[in-house]
Amino acid sequence: SDIELDKYVLIMQELDELGYFTQILLRELQRLGVTMQFSIPGEKVKEETKRFVEFLDEKVNKKKPGVDVDPTFVGEKIRTSIVYVAKRETETIKPHLKWIERCLHWIELCVSNGIDTMYVCAMGTYNISLVKELEERLESHPNLTKVFQNEVRLPLFRGRRVNNICVRYDIAESDAET
Repeated sequence: SDIELDKYVLIMQELDELGYFTQILLRELQRLGVTMQFSIPGEKVKEETKRFVEFLDEKVNKKKPGVDVDPTFVGEKIRTSIVYVAKRETETIKPHLKWIERCLHWIELCVSNGIDTMYVCAMGTYNISLVKELEERLESHPNLTKVFQNEVRLPLFRGRRVNNICVRYDIAESDAET
């Protein structure tokens, strides 16, 4: 319907404003296409894709400031986690490292339901520096493969120019389980 189409166009415009349309949504849809071997998606896949877009919208437009939104989306085909480094007041990456360690532990316990990809994203100079520090600590992790890092200056985010970073990791099974 036109109302539903308008809803998704608005969501995608907001994702594009943050750079996450191309950095996250399109990359996950590309992975989805490869896993489906480019066949025509059925209703379950269409519904999962809609849920993923709504999940991204919830991440971008938190309804309750200060309340964390679950960073994982675990569908049948799309399984990802999005870690936003956004809390300047913590002055540390410890909470983000704890979340990543929990993701990896979860994968080790239950690979079949685990996360395939993880995105670490931030806006603003200080938060980008935390992402780079986090990146240094993760570069030798045996379960993570850095796929890309994209640092851009957004042309206009909520009325101002701001720097943005997004790093994607593929998550692999541990050697003990293969």
